[in-house]
Amino acid sequence: MKFSVVTSIVVAACALGAAASPTPVGFNALVARQDATSGSAGNTDGGSVTNNASGESTLRNVGNNRAGDGGHSRSGDAIGGNVDTATTTTTNAKKASSGSGSATSGNAGDSTGGSIDNEASGEALLRNGGTNRAGDGGRSRSGDAIGGNSD
Repeated sequence: MKFSVVTSIVVAACALGAAASPTPVGFNALVARQDATSGSAGNTDGGSVTNNASGESTLRNVGNNRAGDGGHSRSGDAIGGNVDTATTTTTNAKKASSGSGSATSGNAGDSTGGSIDNEASGEALLRNGGTNRAGDGGRSRSGDAIGGNSD
């Protein structure tokens, strides 16, 4: 990853600004609502086998055709932050009353098994001496979503 001079200056300014900010007395770091969202997972489809004969050709498969299995697709867990209303100050009470953080887990992708396509067109001939076995589907799972607590 490349950083430009401008990016370095912006990062340094943000870090110094946060370090110089005073923290109010009685401030609780978990007062504000803290939502959590996990991203979506991608597809993990299995591979496919295509046998295609056209015109006046002959395609002969002596062995087996076996398509690939689907993989595993899983989105991450999302855990919302907690709000501790017992230690909040009057200044932060408005923030605390917004409740604890919500949680949303992203979608999991497809995990379909592979396919086998045997196709002959025209006067073509396609012969399979072995078996055709499509791939098994994989597992697709969305992560857990756990909302925060408001004490």
